[in-house]
Amino acid sequence: CSFAHPGPSSSRGFHTSAILTNKKDYYDLLGVKRDASQGEIKKAYYALAKKYHPDTNQSKDAREKFVEIQEAYETLSDQQKRAGYDQFGHNGFNGQGHPFGAGGFPGGEAGGFPGGFDASDLFSHIFGGAMGGGGRQAGRRGGRASRGPEKGDPIEKVITISFMDAVKGCKKSVSITPIVDCGTCHGSGLKTGAKPSKCTRCNGTGQETFVIQAGFQMASVCSACDGTGVVVKRGDQCRTCDGAGSVRESQSIEVDIPAGIDQGMRIRVPGKGNAPIDREPGQANRGVSGDLFVSVKIQPSAVFTRQGNDIFTDLTLPLHVALLGGYIRVPTINGEVEMKVPKNIQPGDKSMLRGLGIPHLNSSAKGNQYVNIKVKLPSTPLDAKQTELIEQFAVESERRHPTQNWRRDGTAASSGSGETGNGGTATNKTDDSSSASSTPSDNDKSSKPASFFKSAMDKLRHQI
Repeated sequence: CSFAHPGPSSSRGFHTSAILTNKKDYYDLLGVKRDASQGEIKKAYYALAKKYHPDTNQSKDAREKFVEIQEAYETLSDQQKRAGYDQFGHNGFNGQGHPFGAGGFPGGEAGGFPGGFDASDLFSHIFGGAMGGGGRQAGRRGGRASRGPEKGDPIEKVITISFMDAVKGCKKSVSITPIVDCGTCHGSGLKTGAKPSKCTRCNGTGQETFVIQAGFQMASVCSACDGTGVVVKRGDQCRTCDGAGSVRESQSIEVDIPAGIDQGMRIRVPGKGNAPIDREPGQANRGVSGDLFVSVKIQPSAVFTRQGNDIFTDLTLPLHVALLGGYIRVPTINGEVEMKVPKNIQPGDKSMLRGLGIPHLNSSAKGNQYVNIKVKLPSTPLDAKQTELIEQFAVESERRHPTQNWRRDGTAASSGSGETGNGGTATNKTDDSSSASSTPSDNDKSSKPASFFKSAMDKLRHQI
């Protein structure tokens, strides 16, 4: 804030005021986050200024609160001042409210500057005259007109696309309702033939002056015209937008989804956000619209899973293919391809298909596809021929690599402890007849293919 004492001389030393003691954080004063947009800052300021304005709030603390709110808004609504505040905070002032130190620069008066330069002139220079007591056009220079073209707020949208749309890329239509310039008044807020009127609150100066303490005055941006000095009277307002100069419009925007986009990525569409709402009454909008940001959610695939730019898929092989090897068709994101299966491939083995993964964004490079092998045993009973072949396979396998506690007839062999593999108690018989009956005949062997096959298949299932 800038303070000036009324009277013939305006070059007296700067008077310390309690207003600058224990200064609060500007963002906290306005109740906004540190990354708040200009639109959010302005909205918060208008609500608080209306609540604490001295003309409408006669409470003891309202005037001081209004001064704090006004000072915070003057800083945060200007991009350069806001950047300086974000970097240095209130460090440009000491605890007494004096700029750059209580004693001023060497050779100056206490709290003053060399050559009789008054602190209020320094404030006027820093804040562009917006809060100084001597500038006739302070409000015009320090209001929104001095901040240059505004940029509208962004629009955030979320869309859901399929797995293959994310892999291949696509175009999607996104429905939005941005703030746009009114088509009737072209953003001026005036009806045809009408002109803006001089603000009666500030008499066209763009600033209001308040007596703060001991005769000191504070000049702030006029809350009625926002420092422009002009307003649009109700009878002169555009009927389409009620004088706002902007309306909401339903639009459908076609968004390019690049190939290889991943979950949660955002696409920026420049200039498709909201038009700025901060404009001078009676003047068309000279700002630029904000941007549209589209976040992407990707539906899972029933066939593929994704890790970065690599994809994974399961492939279930019949038992004979896993044992004998060969060639088999495999699904990929580009259609089926033929993959060679080596002999005796094991469940859990992975085969890599190089370069058949997902494209890298903005690149010709691609990831790989990994095929996870599973083996499926027959789910239906084998016929006699199949059973005979499996029996031959089992006999040959047992000859080469005997399996402990397993017999061809499906009964587990006895162990030295006298217990069988199935939990029964073994009976040792020594007579000839019992010994003979314990050895299966050829007829017995051929009569028990089902039980033998069951044991063999159970063994294979356990191994697989």
